[in-house]
Amino acid sequence: MSRFLGPCLLFAGGALLLGSAVSVADWAICRASGGGQACRVAKADAVQALVGASNAALGVALQERP
Repeated sequence: MSRFLGPCLLFAGGALLLGSAVSVADWAICRASGGGQACRVAKADAVQALVGASNAALGVALQERP
């Protein structure tokens, strides 16, 4: 096991949790303000960035030795 496995998995889980929190918060704000495409695009960008970061951390954590 890699010494980076624990921290990378923790970061990946945190990033996915934060992405979910952003989605829920944006949904609530959009619902309260009447919606609109602009807030949906901003949410999608934030969630995509966090999911990408968690995927990168999982890639580092789960590397196999050549």
